[in-house]
Amino acid sequence: MKKSNLTLVIVLILISTSVYSQDFLKIKGVLFETNTNNPIYFANVCVCNESIGIASNEFGEFVLNIPKSLIEEKICISAIGYEPYSNSIKTLLKNEYNTFFLSPMCYELNEALIVEKRKRRYSNPVKILELALDNFKHNYSFDPFIIQGYYREYSKYGDENYLNLLEAGIIVDDKGFQKPYSSNQNYMLQYRYNENFNMEKTLESKYINDYNLKQKRTQKYMLEHNVPIMGGNELSILFLHDAIRRYNENAFSYINQLNKDFIPNHQFILDDIILIDNIPVYQISFKYIDNYSFRYSDHSYDHNSNIIGKIFIESNTYAIKRIEYTSYSLKNSKIKNFEIITEYQKYQGKMYLKYLSFSNSFNINTSAINFSELKLPNTKKPLRIIEANIANEFLILKFNKNLRKRSANNKRNFDLVGQITRVDHFTSEQVSYQLKKHPDDTFLADSNTLFLKIPNLNLISRNNEKISINNSTVEIDKIKVILADLKDVNGNKIDDYINITMHQFRELFVNEIQTDLTLPSFARTIFPESPLYNQKPLEVDGFWENFNYPSNVPLQNNY
Repeated sequence: MKKSNLTLVIVLILISTSVYSQDFLKIKGVLFETNTNNPIYFANVCVCNESIGIASNEFGEFVLNIPKSLIEEKICISAIGYEPYSNSIKTLLKNEYNTFFLSPMCYELNEALIVEKRKRRYSNPVKILELALDNFKHNYSFDPFIIQGYYREYSKYGDENYLNLLEAGIIVDDKGFQKPYSSNQNYMLQYRYNENFNMEKTLESKYINDYNLKQKRTQKYMLEHNVPIMGGNELSILFLHDAIRRYNENAFSYINQLNKDFIPNHQFILDDIILIDNIPVYQISFKYIDNYSFRYSDHSYDHNSNIIGKIFIESNTYAIKRIEYTSYSLKNSKIKNFEIITEYQKYQGKMYLKYLSFSNSFNINTSAINFSELKLPNTKKPLRIIEANIANEFLILKFNKNLRKRSANNKRNFDLVGQITRVDHFTSEQVSYQLKKHPDDTFLADSNTLFLKIPNLNLISRNNEKISINNSTVEIDKIKVILADLKDVNGNKIDDYINITMHQFRELFVNEIQTDLTLPSFARTIFPESPLYNQKPLEVDGFWENFNYPSNVPLQNNY
């Protein structure tokens, strides 16, 4: 390695490790509304005029680690619909919970909002959007910058089954909006799996986008959409869905290229002008134009989902603050195919990423995953043989689920293959008995225990007896008993793996922005095609103790 490059690497390591080795003030707090005492969640808590911040959780709680060098500064708290709050850091309790009360904002008394609503300078939402796109260079940083944040990914089945919660501290070295997204470098500070959640490695595999491969149903796939193949690990897939950062590149269906395709692909309604951080903001609803095709760089493609969303644009600067984008299934309007939330914040006069979320439903077949720890309802569990024994001429099979009586009593649902051979103890000659095609008889001893009468089964020497279970086949020595069409009480066939719907979530909470430092590319960068758990993070002592991340912010449950 060249000396100059080595110096850059050492500088980066020193900078990164020094951030977490310095002394911090741990400010804890809980936010309430003054009139109702209800907790205020997802409020922005930061050091005033600094880029260090965090979000409150569903109980209004937050923990903010502040370098002691900033003790003379103020803490600022803001939330949509509430008056902003600030107070000196020196006056706050350290390592104990401070209670903060925010007052609801009186919209009717806010002069800026009244004037803006009266003017409705551009009541045409398309015109507002065109101005927002025209002002991109003024509102977003076309110079290099760095953001640091807390990332998490996890999967979910039903209401209670959360799996694979991975948490990471990351740094994004962004070359500025004048450069393509692919020029960015992502770095990992630290990662961990939350041990309170079950792990299932199969769920970390890539999505299948090929229709023919989907029919095999052995890996996860989306029914009505494809996940971008350019992604790789889930963090990379998340960044691909930031339509603001990728405003002149293809992002996702059906925004695609924001500056070219968003307006032609959708219909818009100006809902209202609201206040966010005491700034009037246009709230615009939109839906995808329902003509079963969409525009992307002068090409058209079919679609099969219902798309709705909202976009929030500052009325004074036309900066896009937030985009909410949701795809619902046309087959079932209650099912979300995917949902994307992108939120930006202002720092030093420019807009930078604050929060990014991409969640989607996906299908996976139970053949691809070990669901022993998953709370599947009995109707979704595959029918399996759990025990096999021999008693005289009967093969006794015990199942994990109750059997359909008509199916169990039908001898034609069982095929016998092979022959029984034994040595006659008097003549020392081998005697063979060819099996019939089906058992002589079948009956249920109870709802999940089945008896199959197989002629001459008792001739098998008990000393050489070998019973093995292989999915829908039971092997006894050289005999095969094939369960061809056996069903449980819910109609599920033996060895018929069941397709289930699960959900995957990816979230990034930005907690710091830097504009005066450029990080070099080096060996510990995050490789987009490799899962995060296979990569080597930068080892930092005391990282999670001093890293600002939204502790106890609830996992999403919006499916």
